[in-house]
Amino acid sequence: MGYSSTRSQLMSVPPYTLSALVCVSLSMLSDRLKNRGYILMALSPLVPIGFVILATVPHVAGVRYFAIFLSTSGAFTLSPVLLAWGVENSAGPAVRAITAAYLVGFGSIGAMISTWTYRAKDAPQYLAGHWTNFAFGALGGLVIAALVWSLKRENKARAEGKRDHRLQGAPEEVEQLGHLHPGFRYTT
Repeated sequence: MGYSSTRSQLMSVPPYTLSALVCVSLSMLSDRLKNRGYILMALSPLVPIGFVILATVPHVAGVRYFAIFLSTSGAFTLSPVLLAWGVENSAGPAVRAITAAYLVGFGSIGAMISTWTYRAKDAPQYLAGHWTNFAFGALGGLVIAALVWSLKRENKARAEGKRDHRLQGAPEEVEQLGHLHPGFRYTT
């Protein structure tokens, strides 16, 4: 945006502060409501909206700065709520640990991709980086919506007894079912 490095650093404080407040507030709300999927669905549009503004609005500093607030509030809140949702929908300590590691790993892959798409030769618009983040943000929103739908459908099938056949095995096998047990309900 053409500011000095000191001013640029200072201007990064408000988006990060808002992001932290949104993250803590919505994480607490998702715990209280026992619902993470719908909160994730509500948040996920912030990321692609922010990046589409960054990619399409050329030189209006205020509008682009607002887009940073949107994209950081969405992205920085999605990560911890998504991690909690994944772990919550896994049963057994080993499965939960592996789920957490996979989710953190996929998040790190996203950070690496993002880093390499913001190239110096694309300055000052950085269209490749903005459009890449837009695409992954939109894809993430679609995946979250599909997961909510899928988990609701699975919970309904379990409530109707369509997974009770899993209880036919030996008691030690039934004990090891974890999140596959018909009595386990996924959080949507």
